[in-house]
Amino acid sequence: MRRGHPVAFAGTVSAAGLVVLGLAGVLLGPGGRLDPPIALTVSAAVGFVPVGVFLLRHRPRSRTARLTALTGLAALVGLVAVAWSGTTAGAWLVQWSWWPPLAVAPAVLLTFPDGAAGPRARRASRLLVATGAASSAVLAAAAALAPRTLLTDSRVPLPDPCLPLLVAFAALGAVSALALPVALVVLLRRARAREGAVRAQILWLTPAAGLLCVGLVLDALDVPLALTPAVLALPLGIGAAILEHRLDDLDQVVPRGAVRLTLAVAVLAAYAATLLLVERVTGSVGVGSVLVLAVVAVLLDPARRWLQQRVERLLFGRRDDPYEVLTALGRRMATAAAPEEMLRAGAQAIVETLRLPRATVGVDVDGRDLVVADVGRADTDAVTFPLRREGRRVGELTVWTRRRGDGLGPAERDLLAEVARQAAEAAEAHRLTLALRAAREHLVLTREEERLRLRRDFHDGVGPMIAGVRMQLHAARPRVEGREGAVLDDVLADLGDLGRSVREIVDGLRPAALDLGLEAAVRRAAEAVLAGRDVRVEVAGRVDDLPPAVEVAAYRILAEALNNVARHSGATRVDVCLLRSEDLRVSVRDNGSWLDPAARTGVGTTSMRARAEELGGRLDVVGGPEGTHLEAVLPIGRPVGAPAEDPGTLSR
Repeated sequence: MRRGHPVAFAGTVSAAGLVVLGLAGVLLGPGGRLDPPIALTVSAAVGFVPVGVFLLRHRPRSRTARLTALTGLAALVGLVAVAWSGTTAGAWLVQWSWWPPLAVAPAVLLTFPDGAAGPRARRASRLLVATGAASSAVLAAAAALAPRTLLTDSRVPLPDPCLPLLVAFAALGAVSALALPVALVVLLRRARAREGAVRAQILWLTPAAGLLCVGLVLDALDVPLALTPAVLALPLGIGAAILEHRLDDLDQVVPRGAVRLTLAVAVLAAYAATLLLVERVTGSVGVGSVLVLAVVAVLLDPARRWLQQRVERLLFGRRDDPYEVLTALGRRMATAAAPEEMLRAGAQAIVETLRLPRATVGVDVDGRDLVVADVGRADTDAVTFPLRREGRRVGELTVWTRRRGDGLGPAERDLLAEVARQAAEAAEAHRLTLALRAAREHLVLTREEERLRLRRDFHDGVGPMIAGVRMQLHAARPRVEGREGAVLDDVLADLGDLGRSVREIVDGLRPAALDLGLEAAVRRAAEAVLAGRDVRVEVAGRVDDLPPAVEVAAYRILAEALNNVARHSGATRVDVCLLRSEDLRVSVRDNGSWLDPAARTGVGTTSMRARAEELGGRLDVVGGPEGTHLEAVLPIGRPVGAPAEDPGTLSR
């Protein structure tokens, strides 16, 4: 936020100066003022000026902010012109100053919400602004020829040069009018292409833009005041999108006092308008008028309280209702399936119900906090609440204040401390889940290392020893006859069976193909299983020094995936990739169509997924018209959240 930006300062000073100039015209201006319809200009000024100045003060470089502010300032110029229309210059401005706010409206729609539209939209926005400026200049030139009668007195004939200027204005104005529905269509298409908060902001503005289009049609049909609510709806739609969906976090800079003051001023304005209306209708303020005003006063105060409650809830959340906040938090966490999801749901509920810009939840793992949930974004001050269970710290809840230096109130601190007490149970459950996962991963790694050791012992020790004994007995057999020879034959047969059993054990402990290395084993399996097809194997990074468990899991997953392609796919091309970075990524991509709904939960896919998950990894399978893509991510080093040495330390 940069409140001292020169653009913001210039916009604020210009708005204040125009208001002062308009009041001076009402009080001190010469007589003979024109009486044009000003409802449209008042709507534009009331709607665009506060929203535009607010946006300029907090996002001065935004195109949307600048166009919104310019639209409001142009409307203020029109009102100042009416106040000084007793002068020739003021009367001249009255004839054309109502048009620029309408001409700029399509450009505002094209740049909303963040001013970061595509290049075509930016070019169209600049073209519309230029068209609006040209049409305003043409209308101003025509007004110079008839400054007091061009559009405000149809009884006076216009000078001949005015006719071509008005025709040119009509042509240029038609471009701006036709651009409005086009801008609405572009806005809807952008909403379909965007996601998250930006999409929601555009959808909030869309009804206001549609109402403006309807207003133009009704105005063309001579419906009185058709454009007035439509023009007012556009800036209000921008404001609603900002406040409801946090465009650039601007809702965090609205003080509660300013909201209450604004509502109080609105109530006083409504009361004053009612007083003027009663006086105009009755001609004086008598007993009946006083009764009417009393009824209005009684009705306005409940309306103010109701509106204030809704607006404050929109801006500041439900911090004044701790029971409702805790109920919403409990409801969110109850729907979560796992402790990690419960913590994420709790952080989301805190951000939404208290209108805080950001909340995170960390779980204590071996003396360091592992961030499990991170919702929102902010660069304000952080406030931390420890998560404790049975007097022991299991994590922390961190929230960010709405503005720098603001802090949290006592009621909010008490509420968040209660939330932290509830979240501690989920944090401990997630901590134990991490401990169990780490123990399982440690067990898998240890198991495969032990299998590799046993395989080497059997292959290099027991196997050769049995073979050597059998060879010696076989050499001695010709010298043994009779009953002893028959016994020796039985021993040789048993030793042969024992040797075969040892080989089966060796092959079962670890795939024999891996003796040549993972890359060679994968290439050999691909050539054997997918013979006659276009198979490409790509290896990036070293794969010859992987932990035994990772090497076996990668080979088993790839072998099963290649078998699935061979059995279920009509693929003619298969790409196999092994990529080593911080993790080992193995993928199989084909142009066939073996993946069907049953394949996603079949025995083969389930087995592959289990092999990846027992190492702390994951497996994803995606099928589409262009084929099937399987990818497994296998952690190589110590998985995130696992202890450095003993997996039992987490549960202590």
